Amino acid sequence: MLLRWMMIVLMAAVLCGCGGFKGKKAPRSTFEDEEQLYDDVRFDSDISKYGSMAKAEEELVKFLKDKYHGNESRRPYYEELIDFLLDNPETLSYPFALLEEECYINIVTSEDGNLRLYSWDSTMGGTWIAWTDVCQYRSDGRVYAVEGSILDVKYGVFGVEDDMDNECVVLGIETLYDKSNNPIYIAHTNVRYSSNWVYASVEAVGIHNGKLKPVPVFYGQEDIYDDEEYDHYYRDAEYTTYDWFFRANDGEGWDWLFYYDKTTQILYVPQAAPEITDRYDLYRFTGDKFFHIGVDGGSWLHPSVRSFEFLERLFDTKDYRIRIDKMFDGSYRYASWNNRGSMDKEPNLIIYNGSYDEEGGKYIFDNDGYKYIIEGANTWDEIELKIRHNGRTILSQKMYNSEL
Repeated sequence: MLLRWMMIVLMAAVLCGCGGFKGKKAPRSTFEDEEQLYDDVRFDSDISKYGSMAKAEEELVKFLKDKYHGNESRRPYYEELIDFLLDNPETLSYPFALLEEECYINIVTSEDGNLRLYSWDSTMGGTWIAWTDVCQYRSDGRVYAVEGSILDVKYGVFGVEDDMDNECVVLGIETLYDKSNNPIYIAHTNVRYSSNWVYASVEAVGIHNGKLKPVPVFYGQEDIYDDEEYDHYYRDAEYTTYDWFFRANDGEGWDWLFYYDKTTQILYVPQAAPEITDRYDLYRFTGDKFFHIGVDGGSWLHPSVRSFEFLERLFDTKDYRIRIDKMFDGSYRYASWNNRGSMDKEPNLIIYNGSYDEEGGKYIFDNDGYKYIIEGANTWDEIELKIRHNGRTILSQKMYNSEL
């Protein structure tokens, strides 16, 4: 599946050297050509002039905010940030907490510290998010930096000008090791093509002889991934975003749509066609490869509720977390956790053989003389739990929103 969302073509620069390094500039965007009035205002990326990396970060953030923020005509392409990263290899290991918080830069770093991916919204894409991407990595003691997307790696166009629109945000990196102890990086990407259409993937890459290279690790489901040239390098999902926000507690679960369980060494890849089902293709890592081993609910669900066909609704009330699933026989299952408890715990109540009243927009479950009714099921946030007994309502709780 969830990431979980592209149109500027970037030219990257490969930079090397232990002290400092220079790279080729990306071609100017159309926007920058139109904004030459302020293009001569530059940031000095020589860290030595600031006395420390912390002070350089502080001044860079101030510069970017002064130049770009609060002025809608100036899109935050942040060319100065790109130059700063390309010119200073030591930035690979610096945390950049202020930059992340103040300039909305998404930064993820591999567990071994040898791969870092930066991405930010240039705001040039409208409902399609036009990400800007910079990749840094270490190989044989040298640090390299490339302006380009991790999605380009498998196509062999990483760091070169091309006609592919592959910019993305990277939400996380898993660092695995093959049987020869070589690291394999599994990057979780997300691209929003429009207000309601998302592409998400996991991309397998490695670092070899100063370059990022795709790693062929995914095997199974060749009937789905039928591109022999690329299909072992990634697994993906495309889905509608409004649907998931509507069904899953205002979008809860973005972080579980792709998930790697380190204990079992199983990667969960969401099924979506195009609605997210909350069921997953399971791939087990064997030390060199991921092999498809089946389909199931997520490992974060208690075993008693992992078998179902489709997640219908997930929401909280003041006292409960409630999950409604469609079962393989067409009936519905109600599961609830007291005190909005975690779904990896056994539910406090499970009711099977429920029905859906399409005209009334409600799910109905019978439980030993008590009728559990989920009203407003066809609305975004007006959903409500009602429990009736002997013809009267004994409990009524609406959807709970902690932000209200």
